[in-house]
Amino acid sequence: MWIIPELSPDETRQQSKLDRFFDHQTKAQALVRESIQNSLDAEISKEKPVRISFSFNAVQGGTLNKYLKGEENDLIRHLNACGIEFGSEEYPFLVIEDYNTGGLTGPIDNMSYEDDGTPVSGNFIGFWWSEGLSDKRKGSGGSHGVGKITLSTSSNLNTFLAYTIRDDKDDLDLLIGYSQLKYHSFDKHQFKGYARYGKKDQSGRIWPYQGNRDKETVEQFCKDFGLKRSKETGLSVVIPAIDEDINFNTVIESVIKEFYVPLMKGQLEVIVSDPNQELMISSENVITIAGKHLGSSKDRELIKCAYEMLELMDTDMFYSKHDTDLGKVRNRGIQAEDFFESDLERMQNNFASGQMVGATVLVKIKSADSETGKETIKNSRFHIFIKNNEDSDLKRSTNYIRDKLLINNEGGGVIKPFSVAFVYINDEELSEFLKYAEDPGHERWVYRTLYENGNIDKKNDTPLRLIKGAVGDFYNLLAGVAEDEKVENVLPEIFSIPEKKTGGKNGGTSPDPDPEPKTRSKSPFVLSKTSEGFKVKNSKDIDTLLETSLIDLPFKIKVRMGYYKTTGGGITNYNPLDFDLSETTQFNITHNNAATISRKSNELVVEITDKKYSVIVNGFDENRDLEIRCQLVTTEVA
Repeated sequence: MWIIPELSPDETRQQSKLDRFFDHQTKAQALVRESIQNSLDAEISKEKPVRISFSFNAVQGGTLNKYLKGEENDLIRHLNACGIEFGSEEYPFLVIEDYNTGGLTGPIDNMSYEDDGTPVSGNFIGFWWSEGLSDKRKGSGGSHGVGKITLSTSSNLNTFLAYTIRDDKDDLDLLIGYSQLKYHSFDKHQFKGYARYGKKDQSGRIWPYQGNRDKETVEQFCKDFGLKRSKETGLSVVIPAIDEDINFNTVIESVIKEFYVPLMKGQLEVIVSDPNQELMISSENVITIAGKHLGSSKDRELIKCAYEMLELMDTDMFYSKHDTDLGKVRNRGIQAEDFFESDLERMQNNFASGQMVGATVLVKIKSADSETGKETIKNSRFHIFIKNNEDSDLKRSTNYIRDKLLINNEGGGVIKPFSVAFVYINDEELSEFLKYAEDPGHERWVYRTLYENGNIDKKNDTPLRLIKGAVGDFYNLLAGVAEDEKVENVLPEIFSIPEKKTGGKNGGTSPDPDPEPKTRSKSPFVLSKTSEGFKVKNSKDIDTLLETSLIDLPFKIKVRMGYYKTTGGGITNYNPLDFDLSETTQFNITHNNAATISRKSNELVVEITDKKYSVIVNGFDENRDLEIRCQLVTTEVA
């Protein structure tokens, strides 16, 4: 039966907002990410891959009706009250089943307690009973209890049913269901925004159907939806009225784009089928299938580069010095001195020749016991790869992978000439550390989330800062960029001194056999980020620019900024609700030999009156990534 709780007089009318974390993904991506991640978390044996099947089929409306319309509570009526219609003769459905997994283990009584008085936890309670709570079990890839939200919103009926055989001491097999509704009412009764499929005991408590006690109900469910699971432990999820955007092709595309690393490493196998076709994706054919099923040439090239990255890990990696403590100085970043001089030279030469360069960076994780204050230090590492190929379709493709999970919305904003970069964290301790910084959609790492979920003090967040800045730091190191030329999240320099032509196709003379190296672009400013904003100051080039009359004092510069969005860059997607520079109480602007001409929306114009100057702007949200662009104003500002 379905149990839909009524709202009591002292409760707030509300509904879940967790589904907003998936707005920027397609429905197929969100479903594939959450399903496969949960299955990989429940892995039993590392000696063989986790296998997951996505099977599309159709069920008669009458068959589905008996799982929605109970004698006591009619879910269909509640769906209708939420604006969801039910009444078709046939409904498409999707069955997701995993193998080499332990199923929904742990206690099934959500009102039981540990010896210390804390409520019990586990996979089953987290899946069926929790929402938006951080699960701090070590080794768990996810931590926010959003699985049931993703599964239910993949259905046009906002509903799913699940059957699990557990790798647990009680040897129970369980049948449950969940429907993500919204606050609604009818017949002068108000109801909360969810429903559970199970059974009530005499006290009104909700329990799952159990195979040993409700054998007929469980067996009929498995038969009605064609479940293939017999005695193997794992989880089988049935999503009725599956959204039309989730189909054979979109699932294949999402599987490859989201989980290419565990597929290539043989940690995962996926079978996708419908009544007319079946396809298995594994380490043996993922490159071939990507070539056939990924429509974008950039996506296809990225998969090839990922394969190159994994091969490089086994052949030609460079290592930071073992005695270099990258975690001892906050905001320090990766520097040339962290590598042996001979290795650095080889790395730079390989990068200049268009090869992918990979390095393993050692880092220490520091934490303090919340009760005793005693500090512990753990040695860890991560891997970074970068490649620049002028003929590549990829431009600044930045990819962060934690263990087996792609962190889709992390990185970006490094405006440097490289093709592709990977930051790969497969160290258990560092992966565990970063897990607590992830938002509920596992799309990005947030400092505030790390502090709250991981009990990490700000002074010990260096590993996260190091990883977030790794791509820009590594590029600067490989390209030989001097310290005072390093610029983060800005456009390329806008000034350049023309280089002398030495011939060639259009020069009329033979090329110089030993041409002079290209003169790097010059700029009158250096832009850097601070903890709450940014700083603009004079560059070392300003004397040359003034002497050659490329600029004259006073001159004006314009700075534009915006928080990065899941839909793209921060400046082009600027939202006035994010911030407005005209708010003098929020933003503090300090000058040295400069003056503000105008400050409005996301744009600041300042006049520079001396060759040694600085402008500092603070007041931005330190937990959001800020894109900043600075340029010389060549026309008069009104």
